[in-house]
Parts: sequence; C-alpha cells; structure tokens
Amino acid sequence: MIHEDQGNDRMPNIGEIFFYTFDNTPVDPKTYMDLAKEDPSHLRAVAYNVLRDDAWEPAGLPSTERIIKALDGDIFCFQESYQTTIQAAK
Repeated sequence: MIHEDQGNDRMPNIGEIFFYTFDNTPVDPKTYMDLAKEDPSHLRAVAYNVLRDDAWEPAGLPSTERIIKALDGDIFCFQESYQTTIQAAK
C-alpha cells in the first residue's frame, strides 16, 4: 500500500486492488530545459516550498544552493520555512 501522510491519500483505495506489471519498455531520454531568461530585463519571481526548515539545515543546504543558483531568480518566496531567520536564508 502507498500512503501519503499529509493528505491521508491511499493507493489502492479501501476495498480496491492495484495491479502493476513491470516491463522493460524503453522510455524517452530526459528532455532538459534551458532556464536562462529570454530577456535579461525580465523579472523572475520564484516560489519555493522548502518543506519546513530542511532546506537550511547542513544536509539540505547544498541542494538548496544548487536550486537557487539554477533558477536565477530576482525574487524568492519561500514557503513552509518556520524557524529560519532572514540572515540564514540570504
């Protein structure tokens, strides 16, 4: 059973059966997107749900820094950051 805790969603639903057959069907390779701004004068606002304060913890900081640099935002809006100070998020 797959159970998502926050929304209390389950798969399969109670009374149902979920079947999946693994196979070796090839999948298309990843398609990469260019994240560069088309026009450097445009303003980029980024909303980032950091899921509590994990993004600022030592284990999560390298990933957070890579994401922030890759998105190259002008304005960042962080959600679910409860105990992080403004200085730590800079």
